[in-house]
Amino acid sequence: MRVTIASSLAMATLSCGAARMQMEVPVTLSELVDPETTISSAQESATIVVFYDGFPDPALQAVTLVTESGQFLGQLRPHSYTVAQVPPGRIGVYGGRPEMGYSEWCGGIRGEVSAGKVYVIRVGGVLGMVGVSAVDSEHATATALGMQLSYYSRYGGSTEAGQRAIEKKMTSYWQPCFKHALAKHDQAEQTAFGQIDSTQRAMHLQRGYGYRVITLPELD
Repeated sequence: MRVTIASSLAMATLSCGAARMQMEVPVTLSELVDPETTISSAQESATIVVFYDGFPDPALQAVTLVTESGQFLGQLRPHSYTVAQVPPGRIGVYGGRPEMGYSEWCGGIRGEVSAGKVYVIRVGGVLGMVGVSAVDSEHATATALGMQLSYYSRYGGSTEAGQRAIEKKMTSYWQPCFKHALAKHDQAEQTAFGQIDSTQRAMHLQRGYGYRVITLPELD
């Protein structure tokens, strides 16, 4: 009897997880804004550019972005980006989907940023799970990034609504998210793949990764 009950609970859990993988998560905390032609940073802050390099498969699933200090950065759908200003120094940037639950499905990256620089972070997602990685300025030129971003939509605005949403879910979702993301990061660093130089560079946001300016060309 106990085995039957345990098996039923396990099957129900798997079914619930599979259903959530398929659910749609619309963009509700940000809105489309006109793209800029130049992305630069103020002298007293660092600029964070986050782009969602993914596809709406199996469903359109927006990703919410937040810093470890609780600052709302934006919400993105696949093939879009956002720009935010953050204080210089140590930072953690995380992406997740509170609408789906499962804080262990979120992803994040930690590091340091300098004032007057532009830092670029890539977000990806598959089957409800979110991956976050740093873009290294030594291996990705500002010209190439500008070209890529020119094909993406830009999201912004709704900062107050986004901040309220973050604060509402901070204890139940985001704090566990930070914990899970850090644990996954530490585990990944222990693997052979995690020891590869390019992987190491993608897993850590470093001051030297900053760009001075990123220019988006006008498309015909």
